[in-house]
Order: sequence, then structure tokens, then C-alpha cells
Amino acid sequence: MPRNTGKGRRGILAALTLFVIFLLLTSGGLEAAQAQPGSIRVVMDNSYPPFAFLDGMGRLRGVLIDQWALWEKKTGIKVEIVGMDWAAAQERMEAGAFDVIDTIFFNENRARIYDFTKPYQKIEVPIFFHRDVAGITDARSLSGFAVAVKKGDSVIDFLRAQGVERLVEYTSYEAIIEAAKDLRVVVFVVDKPSALYFLYREGIHGQFNHSRPLYTGALHRAVRKGDAALLATVEEGFARISKEEYLAIDQRWYGSQEFPIRYLQYASIAGAFIAALLLGLMVWNRALRRAVRRKTAELKKEINLSEERAEALRESEERFALFLEHCPILLFLKDEDNRAVALSRNYEGLLGKPLDEILGKTSEELFPPDLARSMHADDDEVLRTGHVKTIEEEFDGQRYITCKFPLYRPDKTSLLGGFTIDITDRKRFEEALRKSEQQYKDVVNNANSIILRWDTAGNILFMNPFGLDLFGYRQEELTGRNVVGTIVPETESVSSRDLAFLMEAIQLNPDGFKDNENENIKKDGQRVWVSWTNKAITNEKGEYVEILSIGKDVTEKKSLEAQLLHAQKMEAVGTLAGGIAHDFNNLLMGIMGYTSVMLLATDPSNPNYEKLKNIEEQIKNGSELTKQLLGFARRGKYEVKPTNLNDLINRCADMFGHAHRDIIIHKKLREDLWTAEVDRSQMEQVFLNLFVNASQAMPSGGILFVEAQNISMGDTTIAPKEGLYARISVTDTGVGMNERTKERIFDPFFTTKDFGMGYGLGLASAYGIIKNHQGAITVESEPGKGSRFDIYIPASRKPVVNEEPSAPLLVPGTETVLLVEDQPAVAATAQEMLEALGYRVHVAESGREALDLFEKHKQSVDLIILDMIMPGLSGSETYDSVKKIDPNVKVILSSGYSIEGQAAEILEKGCNAFIQKPFTINELSAKIQEVLGRD
Repeated sequence: MPRNTGKGRRGILAALTLFVIFLLLTSGGLEAAQAQPGSIRVVMDNSYPPFAFLDGMGRLRGVLIDQWALWEKKTGIKVEIVGMDWAAAQERMEAGAFDVIDTIFFNENRARIYDFTKPYQKIEVPIFFHRDVAGITDARSLSGFAVAVKKGDSVIDFLRAQGVERLVEYTSYEAIIEAAKDLRVVVFVVDKPSALYFLYREGIHGQFNHSRPLYTGALHRAVRKGDAALLATVEEGFARISKEEYLAIDQRWYGSQEFPIRYLQYASIAGAFIAALLLGLMVWNRALRRAVRRKTAELKKEINLSEERAEALRESEERFALFLEHCPILLFLKDEDNRAVALSRNYEGLLGKPLDEILGKTSEELFPPDLARSMHADDDEVLRTGHVKTIEEEFDGQRYITCKFPLYRPDKTSLLGGFTIDITDRKRFEEALRKSEQQYKDVVNNANSIILRWDTAGNILFMNPFGLDLFGYRQEELTGRNVVGTIVPETESVSSRDLAFLMEAIQLNPDGFKDNENENIKKDGQRVWVSWTNKAITNEKGEYVEILSIGKDVTEKKSLEAQLLHAQKMEAVGTLAGGIAHDFNNLLMGIMGYTSVMLLATDPSNPNYEKLKNIEEQIKNGSELTKQLLGFARRGKYEVKPTNLNDLINRCADMFGHAHRDIIIHKKLREDLWTAEVDRSQMEQVFLNLFVNASQAMPSGGILFVEAQNISMGDTTIAPKEGLYARISVTDTGVGMNERTKERIFDPFFTTKDFGMGYGLGLASAYGIIKNHQGAITVESEPGKGSRFDIYIPASRKPVVNEEPSAPLLVPGTETVLLVEDQPAVAATAQEMLEALGYRVHVAESGREALDLFEKHKQSVDLIILDMIMPGLSGSETYDSVKKIDPNVKVILSSGYSIEGQAAEILEKGCNAFIQKPFTINELSAKIQEVLGRD
């Protein structure tokens, strides 16, 4: 820019020259030369014009950059200069990343960790405030305001020492001015040169005023405490720079386009102009009064005034009267007795009286008593002290600010002058602004949702207390950090979704992700799920500047969804498993039936007899496998009785212990353990499956803990309903499981064993059996820390039923049996078994055929063996129909499924008995004897 060659320019340059000479003349002698380093690293604030700042291309420039370049040339020591946010610069210096820190103020706290050079530049630090904010003069007047400061700035300690606590920290002066431009900041305390630079650069210098300096600081350079050699090297190097060289650098930057000093000049000229104007008004007023007195005296002495001089006097008085008549603010002039001697016309509107009724009156005659006393006291103080005084007053519901000043007249009584301005609207604006800010804070601070503001680079600007509490951070720990790696992991733990990429996409287009759910991470590493609503925030120019995100913790919801999905999956697999078991049982029934018949016809001495017995045994093993499938399918609860669980546990533990002597079993069973209604064989299967699973986790032996307790469950996330439960815990010291294995541990056919070592049905069947008993089963495990399974079984108040099983006997019969079976192979087998026992048999392959046969032979049919699952007319419908024909007919229900579901419903209707396929001829004989009532 063109250089100003006027007097003002020359005066400033002369002042700067004298200032630099003064610094050079007053600087102390350098210490003796020390061993010099080959290079040093210097860190400084990168937003501190004109001393150091980034130009349009991101290069660090300014007065200090040129001075250090000259220092490097003078000393021959290579200098690496790094600029960054001031707070970060101090942290990195303290961490030992740099040798010298520049642009630093001296204070007692810093003196504990640094040694400082002599000061090289004085800096004024005033309060800047919006032109609509009144009453700010010093640190005490900042009470109630949110004051913006730069993070790490020395002024923070100063303000807190003065009792100012509401400080809002920004990373740089530039960030503060940008916030001030958007009116997010109305009061801030920053170093004056940099503040003026940014205010003029943003074109808002006319919107902000500043107070007198709170204090005047000084810029230093500093090294780590005790590094006297480096400190001496630094000071000696700068001492070699001549006055002319310093002055050339100053002239370059104080007169360059990079730092428009004309702004400071204009500000100074404007201030001087205003001061001169006020002084001129006072001088003009006093001169005017002198002229009036002089004219009056001359009139007394000279009776014959000339027309020209009389006209001049009249014109002067007319101008003064015109000024009072039309001035938009309230003007007053009082004598020493507090009486109004001159007033502007607008006092009529204020007091509701003509001006001639106001002039000559005192404050006590015009205003309410309390206000009048206060006015009178202020008037007396101004006349007594000779000081100008500014007061805020309230009258008739309006707020005013009044400035009073003394007017001294030689040899005459003094007068009091002043003016009053209505600031009601401004006060209302300030109060509305304060209330709005408070309401915003109340909403944000008390919201039961996460409120997050972050910029377009992904850096966190703010998080409300609810969010801070959820994530476990303090506000100062989060501000400035990137969301990725802080509250958002780079990838999701379950799906491995790239969350870093998702955050980048939200930064580019927040409105495109108005609703999204993703995994987040707390400070302690715990993962949580949050549902976010995102909104782009724009500035007054419509430019997208930051993102507002509101989040809700949905971790529990996601967990319940996962549980529901798992339950649905298990139900679907269970249905499939039950169907397979049913069909398999029908196949086994055919083989079992023929085997039983052949055994009847084979002498035990026959070589094939043992082979047939082995076939029968293998069929029983196959039947046990289907029992596991039916158990998982929750269709295997055959016979429920009130049971002492301690007896079952002891029997299973003893049986297991005899077979696994390398495992030590510790039992802790409550003696008064509540009774439970269970199928005893199935519960034995559950316990044995858990014990076997534990042994497989301890291949070299270990310890097995079995504990039984009574508990009351109020948490329905574990058990299906609230109530009393018996809890059986099985804990091992084995290898444990990882999360992925735990998620699938109850899935059918899932196994971690080698091929051929197991079918993966043990725990799946235990899961189905417990669920079928309206209970719950949970697992806790970590790799290397063993596993613990907890079983919850509903308690019962019924007394324990003790029964001794009876061995089935083969007894022939002569009655007539109607066999209803839709599977031809099963029907043929069962018919042959019945005929082998001596019974007469009618076979029906469907429900409809069974009704026809029964209607025809109802007088001779003694017993119906009814299949439950049939096409067309179902087993249940067939049962209802035959009972209508003959209510007294006896029916045995037969099915490859268990007694649950449809079978239980038919039995509740009065069906006499149930027999599970596959069954032997002995079991069939015993069941028929039971139903027909024969011994």
C-alpha cells in the first residue's frame, strides 16, 4: 500500500524509532559467550499480527520472523520456527519439543518453569465490548458477562485474580473476532494490536469499543528453567542486530498491507477528533458564556450599542436556544443551588410540564424523593471534586445514563452541565440477550440428550453436561479433539463398518444424515450405541460452518433387538429341529417295532438274538439324540413333577465324578432350596450336559463349582417374568470363551471340538429345556478365566413327589384296538406288535377313515391308539369326534413329538395316556395295561 508521508506518519515513525532506541539503550549486557548449539527450535503464536501470523498461502510471516532470520544470520545458528495455537505452543514447549518460546508475557506461574529475556515490546491489554453494551470500564464491571479470551493467554490468570469467572476460551484471537462478528461474543479481552488488526480486517471495528488498558504487558522470549547458556545465546544474538536493522523491519511491517497500521492511525485520529470535539464543545460553551458576560458588561457601560454587535449577540443567543430546542438528548445546566437554569425542550415530554414551569426548580421539586436525593448528591460531588461523573438512573419505568461535569466561572458561582440519554431499549436488548443466553444454557445443560457441536473438520467445539457424563470427559478434555478416536471408534466392533468414513460423509453433508445410528466409544473404552440427529449450522452469509448433533443412548434398545433376533433365530431353528426329530422318531419306530417283533420270535440262544438286541440298543441311542433335538426345540417336557433339585444335582454330580476323577467337584447347595416343577430326566440331561461341557474346557483336569441358591427376580431382562427362582450355577476353571463363541454357544450343531468329537447339541438342548420350563440360562466367560453358567428355574410351593419307576412287563391281551397312523411303515409295525401281543387290530390311515371305522365297530373297539400329526383331520379333531361318538372310549395318544403343545392340550381334554415314538413292544404292552386298568 502507498506509504503515508504526512506529519502523523512521520510522528509515529519517530516515536517507534525512539522506542526501539530506548529498548536497545536499556537492555542489559549479555553474559559471556557460551558454547553455541548448531540449531534451535522456536515456537510462537501463529495468530498474533503484526508479530507473527499466517499469510494467504499459510506461510508464517511478521516482525518476529524477520528478526529471527536476522538473528540466524548474525549468530550462524540455524533456526527452525514453528507457529501454532498459543495453548498448544505452551504445551509443546513444556513437553520439551522446542528450545525457545516467543510472544510470551511474563507472570509468576510461568517464571517457575521458564527463564525470560528482557522485554522487547510493550502491549496494552484493554476490554473490548459491543457498542450496545454499556458500563464496562474495568475488570469489576465484567461481572455477569461471558468474557472471551484466548486459551493459554496470560490475561486468564489476571481476570480470575480479579474475580472474573465466566471465561470462554478460544484457540486464537482470530477465532474470537470471528465469534464477535457473529455476535456469539460481545465482550472480550485480548492484546490491543492484534485485536484492532482483526476487527478492521473483518470490517466490524465500528461495532466495538474498548476500555482503558487493564494492564500493559510486555513480550519476552523464554527458555526452560535453568538453561542459562541458551538464554545468553538468544540475548547476545539479538544484541548484535543494529538499531537501523530493527527499524527497517518495523517500517516494513507497520507500513505493509499485511498489517494495516492506518487502521490504528485512523482509530487514534478518530479518538483525538472526538476528544477535540468534546473539548471544543466545552470551550465553545465557556467562550459563549464569557461572550455573554462581556457583552452584558459592555451594554451596562455602553448604552448605545451598534446594530451590528447587537445582531451578533441576538444571533448567538438564537443559536444556543435553537440547540436546546432541537437537541435529541436531554441537556441541562444547573446552578450551585441545584436549580435548573437551562434545559433542552424535550424535558417537557419527560416531566409532562411546560418548560417555564420546570426552569428554576430543584431536583426535589421535579423528581421522586429517592431519585432526587441521589441526583442532588451526584451534583454536589461533581462540583466539589471537579470530576466528570457518569450515572445510570431509572425514572418512570425508563432507564437513562447521565453525564455530569462542572463549569467553573472566574469570580462567579460554578455551574453544573450535563446530558442524559435514554438507554431503555439498549438495556432491554441486553436483558433479552442475557435471558436468551441463560435459557439456551438451561436447555442445553439440563437436556437428557447428548448435544454436540463440531466443525467441518470433525473437531469438537462443545458438548453438554449430559453428553460429558455419558462419555466420561470434561469439557476441556474434549474441545478441539476430533470426534474420530475420541467419541467415535474408527470401526464398529460388530459389523466392522468404517465409522471414520461415515464421519467424513456427515461433515460433507450433515443434512444427508439427519438420522443415523452408530457405535460410539467412552473415555474408558466402553462401546455404546447412539442414535444421532444431525443439522448443518450456517453463518449470516449462509455459509456452512459447523454441525449440530443431538444424540440418544440406544445401547439398551440395540441389546434388546439383538436378543429378540437371537430368540427368533432359535425359535426358527427349534421348529426345524422339532420337525426333524418327529420324522426321525417315525423312522425309528418302524425299525424298533420290527426288531421287537423279531425278538419275540427269536430264541435267546439264536446267534441273531444278540444282534437284534444291539439293533434295539442303537435305536434307543438314536432316540436319545432326538430327545436332545426335541429338548432344544422346547418340545421335550414329557412328565413334570415337583422335584427336589438338590437330589438331581447330587445324583448327576456323583455320576459325573465317577467318570471324571481328574476333576474336583465343589458343591454348595442350599439345604432349603425351593422345589421346582420339572421333567426330571430332562433336568438331569441339562446338568450332565453342563458338566460335560465343563470337562471339555478342562482337558487336563480342574475344579468344578456347583452352587444352588434361592433368589427373587425383579429383572425381566434375564428371566421371562418376575418371581421366585432357584438358581443353579456351574463354574469351571477351564480355557474360557471369547465374545464370538459366547454369542453362538447355544446354537444347535455349533461346536468348538474337532470333527467327530460331538454334535453341538448339548448346550442347545439345555437352552431349549430350560426355556421350555419357563426359566432362563446365561453364561459369563473370558478367555483364560473359565466359564460360569447360571440356570434360573421357577420355584413351586407344591410338595415333592417321590416315585419308584416300574419295569415294563410283556402281557398279552385279547381286546380290540383301533390304530390310527398316517405313516404306512409305522402303522404296519405297530399293527404287527399289537397282533403279536394278541390284540385284534383295525388300522386307519387318516382321521376321517378312523371315524368311519369307529362308527362301524364302536361296540367292539376297546382302545384307540391315535397319532397326533396327520394330514386332513388332525389328531386333536379326530379325538374330539370319537369322544362325541363314545365319551367313554379309551385313547392313547402317540407322537414323534413330545408331550408339549398339541399333545398336552389333548391330554387336558381327557385323553388317557401318551406314548412317545419310538417305543418297544414292552413299553407298548405296559402302556396298554395302564390304560385298560389291568395288572
